[in-house]
Amino acid sequence: ALTINTTTLGETHPLVGDTLNNLAVTWHDIGDNQKAAQYLEQAIEIYSENYGENHPRVIQSQQILKLLKSNSGCFIM
Repeated sequence: ALTINTTTLGETHPLVGDTLNNLAVTWHDIGDNQKAAQYLEQAIEIYSENYGENHPRVIQSQQILKLLKSNSGCFIM
């Protein structure tokens, strides 16, 4: 899905950010918070570029990333 969305929509399209966000959830669910954080960081960059730094989507994703990096890894998306 990521390759298709990136190719079809462009690397900075919000739906690519959503796909990256979904991949972050998947990696978190299988126990790899480091990989989840990498995907979430990419999603945050896309969301910030499209919506601005103060958009709720950006703020929520940044809070989730903070949880992932604190090793608690507890979040619901």
